[in-house]
Amino acid sequence: MATAWLDERVPGELRLARGIGRPLWLGRGKHEVFFASTRAALEVVERTLRVGLRKTEVAEGAVLTLRDGRIESTDRFAVDRSYREAEQLPAVRAADEGALCLDLLAGLVAA
Repeated sequence: MATAWLDERVPGELRLARGIGRPLWLGRGKHEVFFASTRAALEVVERTLRVGLRKTEVAEGAVLTLRDGRIESTDRFAVDRSYREAEQLPAVRAADEGALCLDLLAGLVAA
C-alpha cells in the first residue's frame, strides 16, 4: 500500500506512507512537493505546470510529514513481508495513465 492522509487535528500537515507492493514517488520543486504512484505522473506535472522537479521514489516503510511545500520529517516502520495478496497485483494498474492525463490536460489548455 501507499497512502496519504490529512488529520483535521493537525492543520497544514499532510502525511504520506509507503508499505510494500505499491510505488510512491515524490517530486520536489523550489516551493512545492507533489506525490504520485509513478515517475511518469510527476513528469506530467512538470510539463503541465512548467516546473522542474527532483523526483525520488519513497522507500518501503517510510512515513513522510509534509508542511508548507516541504518535507518536515521522515519516520520509518517495519513492513510485514510475510503478508501475501491472494492474487498478485501489478505495481501500476493503469499503465496508460500518463498518456491519458496528458491528453486531458491538452484539451483543457486548448479550451
